Amino acid sequence: MPNNTHSELMTTHAGRSLLEETKRFSNEGKAVGEYVKNSWQYSDEVDHNPTVEIMINQENKSIQIKDDSNGMTAEKINKQFLILNQENQERRDGDFGRGEYGTGKIAGLGIGKVLSVRTVKDNKLNEFEIHRSDCDAAISEKGVKVRWKHQDKQTLEKNGTIINILDFRLKRNINTSSIKKYLQTKTLTETIYKKEINLFLQAEKLKKIEIPF
Repeated sequence: MPNNTHSELMTTHAGRSLLEETKRFSNEGKAVGEYVKNSWQYSDEVDHNPTVEIMINQENKSIQIKDDSNGMTAEKINKQFLILNQENQERRDGDFGRGEYGTGKIAGLGIGKVLSVRTVKDNKLNEFEIHRSDCDAAISEKGVKVRWKHQDKQTLEKNGTIINILDFRLKRNINTSSIKKYLQTKTLTETIYKKEINLFLQAEKLKKIEIPF
């Protein structure tokens, strides 16, 4: 007998939608800049200007962004980081700063095959990876696999997050000069943040460069 049941919902393939979002971050400067801005934004300690260190490893085709900002709890990871296209907490609280729907968190997958997140908050370590290859897998229709390494593991480490963008996808070296220019002329020129930031690229402290209109 024919199936006369009609769907009342239009849906989307989660994995392919995620890959579409990453196309906005095919430039390594823009991708790295997203994580720098997150580190800058989420630093709540009084009189603490966050430090962000970026290290590029051409041999391993990887980029690391390390900060000493808030870090993330398992709850925040599950309710915010792992859910795209939702209004962020700041906007719900009436703070209309940068960002709205939290897609920048997967920026690393625009230039790398693996996004690795290692974060500490209040002596709890959480670590996981998201792989581009999992986005095309059959099981990614409703959601993309999160490869957990640690969940709420006790640690004496201080709060902070390390983002590793692994296995650079493009068939060329990572463009360090392009990243530096982007950070100095676009990321560091942001004016909405309440604190200063100490930003280092390959151990060199960067300063903003204002480009006249």
